[in-house]
Amino acid sequence: MVELFSVSTVGEVISLRKELYKLRISKEEGIASYVMRISEIRDRLQDLGEIMSYKEMTTVVLNALLEEWGNFTSSIYGKKEATPF
Repeated sequence: MVELFSVSTVGEVISLRKELYKLRISKEEGIASYVMRISEIRDRLQDLGEIMSYKEMTTVVLNALLEEWGNFTSSIYGKKEATPF
C-alpha cells in the first residue's frame, strides 16, 4: 500500500495542480472537451487524497476561458455562492 503523504505523492499533487492552473481553452476546442480535461486532472488529484472545492474549480475554469467569455465570467464571479463544477 502506498502512503498517502509520501514524497512522490506530494510531488505528483504539486505537478497536477501546476498542470491544472496552466490549462487554457483554445479557440478550436469546445467547452465540453476542456471541462473533460479539467475533470480528469481533478479526479487524479482526488485519487491522491487532494479534494478541490467548488470555488477553486470554478476559479480554474473561469481563468482559462478566452476573453470572449468575459460577460459569462463576470456573472459567475458576481455570485455570492460558489457554482458547483
